[in-house]
Amino acid sequence: MTMRCPDCGHYVYDAGNCGCGISEHALVHERRWVSVVFFDLSRFSEFALENPLEITWRAVRRTLSEAATQVRRYGGHVDKYLGDGLLAVFGAPRSRENDAGAALEAALAMVTGSPLPARAGVASGLVLRAPLGDGQAGSSTVLGPAVNLAQRLSQAAPPGEVWSDAVTLRLVPLCRHHPLELQVFKGQGGPLRPHRYLGLEERIHNLIGREAEILRLHEALEAARHGLGQHLALVGPLGSGKTHLARHFLGHLPAGVRGVLAPRFSREGSLRHSLYLALHKLIEGDVGEWLGRTPLPPSLKQALAYSVGLLPQAPAPKIELERLMIEGWLQLLALLSESQPLVILLEDLHAADPFLIQLLHHRPRGRVLLLSTSRRNLWEAGSVEVLTVAPLDEAGTLACARELRPDLEEAAHQILALKSRGLPLMLQALSRSQGNQDPLADLAAWGSWAYQPRLDSLPRPARSALLCIAVLGEGADLALVRHLLNGEAHLHRLVEEGFLEFQGERLVFAAPYLRETALTLVSPEQAKRWWLEAAEWCQGVGQLEQAALYLSMAGEQAAAFRLWRLVAQERWFRGRRAEALEAYNEALLIVPSPALNRSLRQEVARRLLEAGQALQALSWLETLEDEDSEHLKTQARLQIQAQKITQHDGNILHPGTG
Repeated sequence: MTMRCPDCGHYVYDAGNCGCGISEHALVHERRWVSVVFFDLSRFSEFALENPLEITWRAVRRTLSEAATQVRRYGGHVDKYLGDGLLAVFGAPRSRENDAGAALEAALAMVTGSPLPARAGVASGLVLRAPLGDGQAGSSTVLGPAVNLAQRLSQAAPPGEVWSDAVTLRLVPLCRHHPLELQVFKGQGGPLRPHRYLGLEERIHNLIGREAEILRLHEALEAARHGLGQHLALVGPLGSGKTHLARHFLGHLPAGVRGVLAPRFSREGSLRHSLYLALHKLIEGDVGEWLGRTPLPPSLKQALAYSVGLLPQAPAPKIELERLMIEGWLQLLALLSESQPLVILLEDLHAADPFLIQLLHHRPRGRVLLLSTSRRNLWEAGSVEVLTVAPLDEAGTLACARELRPDLEEAAHQILALKSRGLPLMLQALSRSQGNQDPLADLAAWGSWAYQPRLDSLPRPARSALLCIAVLGEGADLALVRHLLNGEAHLHRLVEEGFLEFQGERLVFAAPYLRETALTLVSPEQAKRWWLEAAEWCQGVGQLEQAALYLSMAGEQAAAFRLWRLVAQERWFRGRRAEALEAYNEALLIVPSPALNRSLRQEVARRLLEAGQALQALSWLETLEDEDSEHLKTQARLQIQAQKITQHDGNILHPGTG
């Protein structure tokens, strides 16, 4: 059985022989945006009646096996088998930008390739991924409206067809589909319009607004083709289009130039394994055998073999070993470029192992162009050429908006451009919204399309930390943030990878709508736990006003009321009467009972009467009619009358000179 470590998120393998139960808390509980495929056989009952049990079993087994192969081929995950069908999920446990499109294509491949008559339904939405039953199975499933809708769509579709909801199609702009009549699906509220999915359109979007960057990339390639090795680092904020630009260039190399996309070098993964995969991809053969044939010195061969995990023990002391590995890789890449120029793309180096960064600080040799992408500048001045990929200018943003959504009016294009802040990722995400002027109306859909794959690149504790900061709000006390995150490490990681940034002493989200999207992935129960922890900490350090705010957010109105009242009393005794009245008003907004409402109003009225502010005291008492309140009203009226007499007498003693 397999489960994920709740700290690092990696799979933990257990033979299942010890007999100890797996704690439910060790299994994943998370909200995710996914695309769900429900695949099942049509007229299966008839088939089962007409055939022996063994033939029925073999036919179903073959059909579901082939369907599962298609799910995996398109990057999905088979959640469960259900008799004559299966439930597949795209977007869990990890997601990609094309999950919705992959789900549709997988569903179409399953249906058209099925040995038995079959159909499929596809729906997208927020789900809860969590264990069912007693949590001892070591695996999770998904629950949510999208799962139910996918099943209803499949059951309504005729054999050989894939039916989809509108949300999924909105996430896949380049698809062909046929809208059907409105239908009522059980458990879905009002009528919905299903769509018959027909396939993807072949259309390539132009790369707009990056002409200068493309020109510089071609100049670097030309220098590399003449033997002047290059490393061009594409640096820009989250969503600026670095990866899209680099992949577009890699996909349009001139004839005779080889392009290679290197595997991702994550700190959480094994560097030696990643280097092995990279070398295997470069040589397209047996790594050990190839290294043995290279004309490199034995010391470099040994260092390279160790770097890719072929030697269990280091062949040299650490400092010398690092020098040998760097020299070995430089010579190896130069050797590989002798037959044809080589372009290697290394993505997301803001999360890479420090040794890789050290290696890439050295200029490549031979006919090699290294392209790297990162959200921050990792490079020392002069060691690597940095190409800044900034947000698009206004003209470029508008041009992209027009190409992405030619069906919209110019005013809508301008709204898309404005809200995207010139970030291509955000522009593409917003173009998948419903097209109304309020993008928050369907934020969970397009926001998750943009950010969930990037959040999945984080270790699970860092991802949870980001969600926690989203719940606390921008500008939260940094000491509180560090307390809830159990230190500095996760906060540092989020800043380092460009999710958060400091504006003076304030911690803010670095990308538009990132906080709002993160909030859609937090359950109400988890948000309440964080608010209560924050309130407890704030009380402990004397930040009673902030503690009251967090308690109110957590729905603990009675506790929040008591704190606001305490804050108001403290301010009044310190002579800060205007601020005290503000706190009393906050308490009044969340007063939990009529009795406390009366008590609070009377308390404020007495204080105002003591301060000689009878008119204000009356305003606090105007809704009360009990005996004590009427007595206070009488005192207030007498005080007002006395003030008028005093004022009148003063005017007689000091007449005007007019």
